[in-house]
Amino acid sequence: MNIETAIFKGVNRGDVKGWQAKTIVKMTDTRDLEITTWKGFNGTLDTRAAVFNLYNGGKTHAFGFGGNGDFSKRLIASKERCTEANVREQHNRALSQLESLLAEAFNHYEFKKDAA
Repeated sequence: MNIETAIFKGVNRGDVKGWQAKTIVKMTDTRDLEITTWKGFNGTLDTRAAVFNLYNGGKTHAFGFGGNGDFSKRLIASKERCTEANVREQHNRALSQLESLLAEAFNHYEFKKDAA
């Protein structure tokens, strides 16, 4: 399994600045699972997982409801400060769920295929 993790300080979504972590897991030739940890707009330290579709050097993620759209899930939200140590610890906690998270993401797309 090809997994890349980076922890860095930067800007995420406009003016939200601070420490962030991102892990990219190659699911298939055309899909990556991205797990990200950052300070959310509401002040919580958020860790989310989302699948992105890869094409022509770019990526897309479709939002949807009731099983439509691409896989996305909030994993952890805490009131911790957005320090490098807290981002690293929370991100690693989320990564401890990686096997079950991958299974859930793969199942999401199998369900969509069966429903079509």
